Amino acid sequence: MTRRRIRRPVQRIDDLATHHEAHVSLDALATHWGLATQTLRKWVRQGRLPAYRIGRALRVKVADAHALEVRAIVSHETLHSAPE
Repeated sequence: MTRRRIRRPVQRIDDLATHHEAHVSLDALATHWGLATQTLRKWVRQGRLPAYRIGRALRVKVADAHALEVRAIVSHETLHSAPE
């Protein structure tokens, strides 16, 4: 007898700053950012995105994801701002 794996629908994240849960899945975060889940797994391996194993799933603290998002926005604005 083989066990079937039941996949739950990916939770929707409207805004990380006001998200009500403490941890989010890589799938939900990838969907929110418009990235592939494998990209986030690579970032976890590289240490760019801290993640925690809860059961068999990798989860990311909402505060860590929001901090990464803010750093990316700030660095993007710094790179693309017009010199004075």
